[in-house]
Amino acid sequence: MRDVVKKILLCVAMAVSIQMLSGGKLIFAQTNSVQATSGNSVGQATSSSNTTSVNQIAEKSGVYPGKIWTIRLSKPVDPSSVTNDIIKVVEKDTGNSFKVNLHIQDSDSSCINIIPIDNYTNGKEYSVIISKNLKSKDGSNLKNDVQMDFKIQDLPTSADDINQSIMEFDSYTLPDQVQAKLPDGSTKQWNVQWDNKSIDTAVVGTYTITGKLEGLDVTVKYNLTVTPYQVSKIGNPGRPQQSAIQVSLVNYLMASKANRDSVYQRAIQLHYGDASNTCVYFASEALRRVGLNLPADTCNTGDLTNKLSNLGWKSGWDKNDLIAGDLCFTRDISGTDYPTHVYTFIRWVNPSDHSLAYIVDNQPYRTDDNDELHTRDIEVVDVADYDAFRYYMYKPN
Repeated sequence: MRDVVKKILLCVAMAVSIQMLSGGKLIFAQTNSVQATSGNSVGQATSSSNTTSVNQIAEKSGVYPGKIWTIRLSKPVDPSSVTNDIIKVVEKDTGNSFKVNLHIQDSDSSCINIIPIDNYTNGKEYSVIISKNLKSKDGSNLKNDVQMDFKIQDLPTSADDINQSIMEFDSYTLPDQVQAKLPDGSTKQWNVQWDNKSIDTAVVGTYTITGKLEGLDVTVKYNLTVTPYQVSKIGNPGRPQQSAIQVSLVNYLMASKANRDSVYQRAIQLHYGDASNTCVYFASEALRRVGLNLPADTCNTGDLTNKLSNLGWKSGWDKNDLIAGDLCFTRDISGTDYPTHVYTFIRWVNPSDHSLAYIVDNQPYRTDDNDELHTRDIEVVDVADYDAFRYYMYKPN
């Protein structure tokens, strides 16, 4: 059912023809009177039965295509006179009738709704015509025909797609309004209702959210391209700027999954085809690819820590100071000085909560899409699958 937007159609004055009342109603002429009133008559108040005059109501513009008009009368209407010959809507340019249903309101039999079977056409002009033969239950009728012209508002027929590009991990906002196109080529801002869909911006790719212009069957698309996470410099208030070698490390690992996969496959080769315990092979291979001189046989966390120290790298112990490109080491293996794992820190999932982080390591099996980039709980106390963070290493800039 269309929304009923009530409109007082007939704010006119009629004497023995039609007389203005404060309620703006059409008044049926008295069957026993032919006297014309003075001062508030509209049109020609004539007693000639051969003359047909029309009371013309001011034209309405910007009308909603599903508009339901309401005729308000001074008396209960005779249902037998409420026909499509007596009350009709016509197209102004052709004179053709437009199909409508007429409904006498159950709660007030002096009110008639004119309900379009289909929506009116955008931008088109129509006329409501009410014959003077419309009768009340007591047999009185209107003195004159009544006509009101109206023009349907131009509604959008299309809207350009919205194309946006953001970097991996960044946020996006769906616009409340879009620029819609009207039939005459002009544009207008229009509310849009989007599908209930969210995009994980931690995954590089192109995504589409579909919506519709509010109240219309006009589709609009929001196309979002998520590009790889790339940085020109790295730092935070508690840390100096990250070294160029570690900026390059971040950019290489985040440029593509292909890069990460390639490092992982090389780590397996260096471990003689064994995919287990390759975290140091992975980390050292990634560093070699961005220019750090590390021997290919670097194979355990103790060895890696010592070699990085000899190259001038420093250690930090507070996880809250982590910045992208830091190499993180977990707790020691029981009875040795060797950490159990090493991974490259990328960023916090939530910058205000230093627990869950995006990291890169040799454990792609932790993700559904087999990606070396995944989340890890930095704050976790030792559990079966994760060992707790212990320290990080970085090259002072």
